[in-house]
Amino acid sequence: MTVSRRALGRWPNAPLALVLAQVRFEPAPETTPQLLAERIQQFSGSSYPHISPLQQVSFILGQGTPPAMAQPPAGVGLDLRNSENSEAIRLQPGLLTFTTSSYQDSNQFARQWRTFMDALCEERELRVMRLGLRYVDFIIPSVGHVPEDYFRDGIGRSPAVLGDQSPVAFNLYDFARENGGQLRMQYSRGFGPPALPPDLQDSVLPPAKLTTKTNSDISAVLDMDRWRPVNGVMSAETIASELQELRADIALSFKSVMTELADTEWKRQPTEGDSSC
Repeated sequence: MTVSRRALGRWPNAPLALVLAQVRFEPAPETTPQLLAERIQQFSGSSYPHISPLQQVSFILGQGTPPAMAQPPAGVGLDLRNSENSEAIRLQPGLLTFTTSSYQDSNQFARQWRTFMDALCEERELRVMRLGLRYVDFIIPSVGHVPEDYFRDGIGRSPAVLGDQSPVAFNLYDFARENGGQLRMQYSRGFGPPALPPDLQDSVLPPAKLTTKTNSDISAVLDMDRWRPVNGVMSAETIASELQELRADIALSFKSVMTELADTEWKRQPTEGDSSC
Protein backbone atom coordinates (compact mmCIF):
# COMPACT_ATOMS: atom_id res chain seq x y z
CA MET A 1 0.00 0.00 0.00
CA THR A 2 1.36 3.41 -0.96
CA VAL A 3 1.10 6.10 1.74
CA SER A 4 1.21 9.69 0.53
CA ARG A 5 3.16 12.25 2.53
CA ARG A 6 1.79 15.29 0.67
CA ALA A 7 -0.61 17.70 2.29
CA LEU A 8 -4.26 17.57 1.29
CA GLY A 9 -5.54 20.32 -0.96
CA ARG A 10 -3.59 22.93 -2.91
CA TRP A 11 -1.69 24.50 -0.02
CA PRO A 12 1.76 22.90 0.35
CA ASN A 13 1.54 22.67 4.16
CA ALA A 14 -2.25 22.53 4.66
CA PRO A 15 -3.73 21.20 7.95
CA LEU A 16 -6.64 19.45 6.20
CA ALA A 17 -7.20 15.90 7.49
CA LEU A 18 -10.58 14.80 6.16
CA VAL A 19 -13.54 15.91 4.02
CA LEU A 20 -17.04 14.45 4.25
CA ALA A 21 -20.07 15.07 2.03
CA GLN A 22 -23.54 13.73 2.70
CA VAL A 23 -26.95 13.72 1.04
CA ARG A 24 -30.18 12.59 2.70
CA PHE A 25 -32.95 11.66 0.31
CA GLU A 26 -36.34 10.04 0.21
CA PRO A 27 -35.78 6.26 -0.07
CA ALA A 28 -37.13 4.49 -3.14
CA PRO A 29 -36.99 0.88 -4.43
CA GLU A 30 -34.24 1.86 -6.88
CA THR A 31 -32.05 3.51 -4.20
CA THR A 32 -31.47 0.57 -1.86
CA PRO A 33 -27.86 0.26 -0.60
CA GLN A 34 -27.30 -2.86 -2.69
CA LEU A 35 -28.50 -1.31 -5.95
CA LEU A 36 -26.59 1.90 -5.26
CA ALA A 37 -23.40 -0.04 -4.55
CA GLU A 38 -23.74 -1.84 -7.87
CA ARG A 39 -24.24 1.41 -9.79
CA ILE A 40 -21.39 3.19 -8.03
CA GLN A 41 -19.04 0.35 -8.94
CA GLN A 42 -20.22 0.58 -12.54
CA PHE A 43 -19.57 4.34 -12.59
CA SER A 44 -16.28 4.18 -10.63
CA GLY A 45 -14.70 1.07 -12.08
CA SER A 46 -12.35 -0.65 -9.62
CA SER A 47 -11.91 2.38 -7.32
CA TYR A 48 -13.80 0.79 -4.41
CA PRO A 49 -13.10 -2.96 -4.39
CA HIS A 50 -13.89 -3.55 -0.71
CA ILE A 51 -17.55 -3.86 0.31
CA SER A 52 -18.69 -4.70 3.82
CA PRO A 53 -22.14 -4.73 5.46
CA LEU A 54 -23.12 -2.31 8.21
CA GLN A 55 -24.54 -4.08 11.23
CA GLN A 56 -26.92 -2.67 13.82
CA VAL A 57 -26.72 -4.17 17.31
CA SER A 58 -29.39 -3.54 19.97
CA PHE A 59 -28.59 -3.31 23.69
CA ILE A 60 -31.10 -3.54 26.52
CA LEU A 61 -30.36 -1.34 29.53
CA GLY A 62 -32.18 -1.41 32.84
CA GLN A 63 -32.42 -3.00 36.24
CA GLY A 64 -32.95 -6.68 36.83
CA THR A 65 -32.41 -9.52 34.42
CA PRO A 66 -33.02 -8.28 30.86
CA PRO A 67 -35.06 -10.42 28.50
CA ALA A 68 -33.28 -12.24 25.70
CA MET A 69 -32.57 -10.14 22.62
CA ALA A 70 -35.46 -10.71 20.22
CA GLN A 71 -33.49 -10.16 17.02
CA PRO A 72 -29.90 -10.84 15.96
CA PRO A 73 -27.73 -8.03 14.54
CA ALA A 74 -29.32 -6.70 11.37
CA GLY A 75 -27.75 -5.28 8.22
CA VAL A 76 -28.51 -1.58 7.80
CA GLY A 77 -26.34 -0.67 4.83
CA LEU A 78 -23.04 -1.09 3.02
CA ASP A 79 -19.56 0.42 3.16
CA LEU A 80 -17.49 0.76 -0.03
CA ARG A 81 -13.77 1.46 0.43
CA ASN A 82 -10.68 1.90 -1.68
CA SER A 83 -7.58 -0.25 -1.15
CA GLU A 84 -5.74 2.45 0.82
CA ASN A 85 -8.67 2.98 3.23
CA SER A 86 -8.50 6.68 2.45
CA GLU A 87 -11.93 6.89 0.79
CA ALA A 88 -15.23 5.39 1.90
CA ILE A 89 -18.82 5.56 0.67
CA ARG A 90 -21.42 4.66 3.26
CA LEU A 91 -24.81 3.65 1.89
CA GLN A 92 -27.89 3.44 4.09
CA PRO A 93 -31.60 3.73 3.26
CA GLY A 94 -32.08 7.39 2.34
CA LEU A 95 -28.45 8.32 3.03
CA LEU A 96 -25.18 8.50 1.06
CA THR A 97 -21.98 9.66 2.77
CA PHE A 98 -18.61 10.10 1.06
CA THR A 99 -15.52 10.49 3.26
CA THR A 100 -11.98 11.07 2.03
CA SER A 101 -8.52 11.71 3.46
CA SER A 102 -6.95 11.73 -0.02
CA TYR A 103 -8.49 15.05 -1.04
CA GLN A 104 -6.58 16.71 -3.89
CA ASP A 105 -8.56 19.90 -4.50
CA SER A 106 -12.15 21.11 -4.79
CA ASN A 107 -12.35 20.33 -8.52
CA GLN A 108 -11.30 16.70 -8.08
CA PHE A 109 -13.67 16.31 -5.13
CA ALA A 110 -16.53 17.82 -7.16
CA ARG A 111 -15.92 15.33 -9.97
CA GLN A 112 -16.02 12.42 -7.54
CA TRP A 113 -19.22 13.68 -5.91
CA ARG A 114 -20.88 14.18 -9.30
CA THR A 115 -20.07 10.56 -10.19
CA PHE A 116 -21.82 9.36 -7.05
CA MET A 117 -24.80 11.64 -7.70
CA ASP A 118 -25.09 10.31 -11.25
CA ALA A 119 -25.19 6.79 -9.82
CA LEU A 120 -27.73 7.84 -7.19
CA CYS A 121 -30.12 9.68 -9.51
CA GLU A 122 -29.58 7.53 -12.61
CA GLU A 123 -30.81 10.27 -15.00
CA ARG A 124 -33.89 11.07 -12.93
CA GLU A 125 -34.72 13.56 -10.21
CA LEU A 126 -34.73 12.64 -6.55
CA ARG A 127 -36.37 14.20 -3.51
CA VAL A 128 -33.51 15.49 -1.37
CA MET A 129 -34.06 16.21 2.32
CA ARG A 130 -30.67 17.55 3.43
CA LEU A 131 -27.18 18.30 2.13
CA GLY A 132 -24.06 18.58 4.24
CA LEU A 133 -20.32 19.13 3.88
CA ARG A 134 -17.68 18.83 6.58
CA TYR A 135 -13.98 19.71 6.71
CA VAL A 136 -11.73 18.54 9.57
CA ASP A 137 -8.31 20.14 10.14
CA PHE A 138 -5.49 19.03 12.43
CA ILE A 139 -3.83 22.10 13.94
CA ILE A 140 -0.26 21.18 14.89
CA PRO A 141 1.66 24.33 15.84
CA SER A 142 5.23 25.05 14.87
CA VAL A 143 7.86 25.46 17.59
CA GLY A 144 7.12 28.47 19.78
CA HIS A 145 3.43 28.64 18.94
CA VAL A 146 0.14 27.22 20.21
CA PRO A 147 -2.89 26.16 18.13
CA GLU A 148 -4.83 29.34 18.96
CA ASP A 149 -2.15 31.47 17.25
CA TYR A 150 -3.55 30.32 13.90
CA PHE A 151 -7.04 31.80 14.35
CA ARG A 152 -8.55 35.25 14.86
CA ASP A 153 -11.16 36.56 17.29
CA GLY A 154 -10.10 34.42 20.22
CA ILE A 155 -11.23 31.11 18.73
CA GLY A 156 -10.21 28.35 21.11
CA ARG A 157 -8.85 30.60 23.85
CA SER A 158 -9.98 30.06 27.43
CA PRO A 159 -11.02 33.09 29.61
CA ALA A 160 -7.86 35.00 30.51
CA VAL A 161 -9.33 36.20 33.82
CA LEU A 162 -9.36 32.60 35.07
CA GLY A 163 -5.69 31.96 34.42
CA ASP A 164 -3.34 30.74 31.71
CA GLN A 165 -4.68 29.07 28.60
CA SER A 166 -6.34 25.80 29.54
CA PRO A 167 -4.40 22.91 27.95
CA VAL A 168 -7.69 21.11 27.31
CA ALA A 169 -10.54 23.10 25.76
CA PHE A 170 -13.64 22.57 23.64
CA ASN A 171 -15.56 25.30 21.85
CA LEU A 172 -18.69 24.98 19.72
CA TYR A 173 -20.21 27.73 17.58
CA ASP A 174 -23.40 27.63 15.47
CA PHE A 175 -24.00 30.27 12.79
CA ALA A 176 -27.26 30.58 10.86
CA ARG A 177 -26.97 31.16 7.13
CA GLU A 178 -29.20 33.44 5.03
CA ASN A 179 -29.71 30.82 2.32
CA GLY A 180 -30.70 28.20 4.88
CA GLY A 181 -29.07 25.83 7.29
CA GLN A 182 -26.11 26.40 9.56
CA LEU A 183 -22.35 26.42 9.82
CA ARG A 184 -21.20 24.60 12.93
CA MET A 185 -17.59 25.10 14.03
CA GLN A 186 -16.09 22.89 16.72
CA TYR A 187 -12.62 23.48 18.13
CA SER A 188 -11.00 21.01 20.51
CA ARG A 189 -7.56 21.36 22.07
CA GLY A 190 -5.61 18.72 23.97
CA PHE A 191 -2.38 16.88 24.63
CA GLY A 192 -0.53 14.78 22.09
CA PRO A 193 -1.26 14.26 18.40
CA PRO A 194 -4.73 15.20 17.12
CA ALA A 195 -7.35 12.57 16.34
CA LEU A 196 -10.51 12.49 14.27
CA PRO A 197 -13.76 13.37 16.08
CA PRO A 198 -15.33 10.34 17.79
CA ASP A 199 -18.07 9.91 15.17
CA LEU A 200 -15.46 9.74 12.39
CA GLN A 201 -12.85 7.46 13.94
CA ASP A 202 -14.11 4.41 12.05
CA SER A 203 -14.30 6.26 8.74
CA VAL A 204 -10.94 6.50 6.94
CA LEU A 205 -7.25 6.73 7.83
CA PRO A 206 -6.08 10.34 8.35
CA PRO A 207 -3.13 11.47 6.20
CA ALA A 208 0.30 10.33 7.31
CA LYS A 209 1.74 13.82 6.76
CA LEU A 210 -0.27 15.08 9.73
CA THR A 211 -0.21 12.04 11.99
CA THR A 212 3.61 11.92 11.96
CA LYS A 213 4.17 15.56 12.98
CA THR A 214 5.92 15.87 16.35
CA ASN A 215 6.40 19.62 16.79
CA SER A 216 4.42 20.06 19.98
CA ASP A 217 2.79 18.21 22.87
CA ILE A 218 -0.33 20.34 22.31
CA SER A 219 -2.56 20.18 19.23
CA ALA A 220 -6.10 21.03 18.19
CA VAL A 221 -8.83 19.90 15.80
CA LEU A 222 -11.02 22.31 13.86
CA ASP A 223 -14.24 20.70 12.62
CA MET A 224 -16.39 22.81 10.25
CA ASP A 225 -19.79 21.38 9.31
CA ARG A 226 -21.97 23.25 6.79
CA TRP A 227 -25.45 21.87 6.11
CA ARG A 228 -28.84 23.00 4.93
CA PRO A 229 -32.30 21.45 4.65
CA VAL A 230 -33.69 21.05 1.13
CA ASN A 231 -36.90 19.00 0.95
CA GLY A 232 -37.11 19.43 -2.81
CA VAL A 233 -36.77 17.44 -6.01
CA MET A 234 -33.27 17.73 -7.50
CA SER A 235 -31.21 16.30 -10.35
CA ALA A 236 -27.66 15.00 -10.03
CA GLU A 237 -26.37 18.26 -11.53
CA THR A 238 -28.31 20.38 -9.04
CA ILE A 239 -27.18 18.33 -6.04
CA ALA A 240 -23.56 18.68 -7.17
CA SER A 241 -23.96 22.43 -7.68
CA GLU A 242 -25.59 22.92 -4.28
CA LEU A 243 -22.73 21.12 -2.57
CA GLN A 244 -20.23 23.43 -4.25
CA GLU A 245 -22.06 26.39 -2.71
CA LEU A 246 -21.62 24.84 0.73
CA ARG A 247 -17.92 24.32 -0.01
CA ALA A 248 -17.51 27.96 -1.00
CA ASP A 249 -19.05 29.06 2.31
CA ILE A 250 -16.73 26.82 4.33
CA ALA A 251 -13.68 28.00 2.37
CA LEU A 252 -14.55 31.68 2.87
CA SER A 253 -15.29 31.15 6.57
CA PHE A 254 -12.03 29.28 7.13
CA LYS A 255 -9.92 31.92 5.40
CA SER A 256 -11.66 34.72 7.30
CA VAL A 257 -10.56 33.34 10.70
CA MET A 258 -6.97 32.50 9.68
CA THR A 259 -4.19 34.68 11.10
CA GLU A 260 -1.14 35.85 9.17
CA LEU A 261 0.82 33.05 10.87
CA ALA A 262 -1.58 30.45 9.46
CA ASP A 263 -1.45 32.01 6.01
CA THR A 264 2.34 32.00 6.05
CA GLU A 265 2.89 28.49 7.39
CA TRP A 266 0.14 26.64 5.56
CA LYS A 267 0.69 28.22 2.15
CA ARG A 268 4.47 28.17 2.01
CA GLN A 269 6.39 25.32 0.44
CA PRO A 270 8.00 23.17 3.17
CA THR A 271 11.71 22.51 2.95
CA GLU A 272 13.65 19.38 3.87
CA GLY A 273 14.08 19.09 7.62
CA ASP A 274 11.46 21.75 8.31
CA SER A 275 10.09 21.04 11.80
CA SER A 276 6.76 22.75 11.08
CA CYS A 277 5.85 20.33 8.28
